[in-house]
Amino acid sequence: MNKVYINCLSSFLPNESVDNEHIEDFLGYIEGKKSRIKSIVLKRNGIKHRYYALNEEGGVTHRNSGMVVEAIKKLSSLGGCIEDIDTLCCATTTPDQLVPSHASMVHGQLKCHPVEIFSFSGVCLTSLQALKTLFNAIRLNESHKGICTASELISPTFRAVNYEVPEAVCDELSNTQYMEFERDFLRFMLSDGAAALLLSDRPNEAGLSLKIEWVKTKSYANETSTCMRMGGELLPNGELKGWKEFGDRLNISNFLLCQDFKILMNGMKYWVDFIEECIQEYAMDVHEIKTVIPHISSAFIGDELKKEMQSRNVELWDNWFTNLSEVGNIGSASIFVALDEYMATRAQKGEKILLLVPESARFSYGAALLTAVGYYQCIKLISGDKRIKAMSF
Repeated sequence: MNKVYINCLSSFLPNESVDNEHIEDFLGYIEGKKSRIKSIVLKRNGIKHRYYALNEEGGVTHRNSGMVVEAIKKLSSLGGCIEDIDTLCCATTTPDQLVPSHASMVHGQLKCHPVEIFSFSGVCLTSLQALKTLFNAIRLNESHKGICTASELISPTFRAVNYEVPEAVCDELSNTQYMEFERDFLRFMLSDGAAALLLSDRPNEAGLSLKIEWVKTKSYANETSTCMRMGGELLPNGELKGWKEFGDRLNISNFLLCQDFKILMNGMKYWVDFIEECIQEYAMDVHEIKTVIPHISSAFIGDELKKEMQSRNVELWDNWFTNLSEVGNIGSASIFVALDEYMATRAQKGEKILLLVPESARFSYGAALLTAVGYYQCIKLISGDKRIKAMSF
């Protein structure tokens, strides 16, 4: 099978960063009041800055697909040749519309030549699902060069006007676990942005590339209940009723992202179960891994994951890299945005990098092992002819 390399990475974060003091200047004040839980949430999540595709009047400044196109164009400005791609894989939780697909809209705005496209819908793990699809396509010689993206545009749903639910509706929803904390705390957790990766069956001729050793994902939805929902209502029996069944009760409040924090904490066990499975399946020597880049929704979750690892002697709690505090939690895009920053500032040839991504909607997990490789060009004289041979170092 072909070897697969990440040759270029880019990120697009809209507008200027927003610090903790000014969050509600952009999202608004629900019923004109400051949030009662904002300080609690911010203390636990460790986020100091985030990015919104909004202006201070609450107007949307960028579409999801538009941010992806900006990230892809940035690949070209960074030296990545995108004119000859043959595949486009796009992941997001929050597309601009239900139909057409997210990848179709990105391709349409990119205005390149015809390519094979894939759209991935879900939550954070869609990033690695897209990466694995493109990785396998190149490995199997069905693609030679492609772009993988992940992006989120969630902030418009967090505007205060969307939370001003009529009292009668609020009373009815209370029977299905409608709580202020459940729907409000995510407003101070999530932000917007996009990232793009250029993959090829050949490494860069100069500089670093990331060789993809393997990508693995797994769902535990058969063993768990729904933890995060958007466009659905949790019934007393634990089943999820979709928005199509709401009838006259269908309104914007049904499409607010919410999460059951109590169920969320059950995910630590499954996450470390999955990591242990990866170690065994790929015969990983954890001491050879220089850096672990985890997608963590908050500093609190990161601490809980480390505790679970330590209790089970999974020695991967040191040498973590995360930029959560400065860019926020960008959902599916977070892992690629962090990897982009790491490659630009810290990566060294020969090191192994482990990506870890959870998805708490109904508990799925993913991991990828990367090796930083470098190449140089050596000129040989053979019978008077100059020939260039690429050699690894």
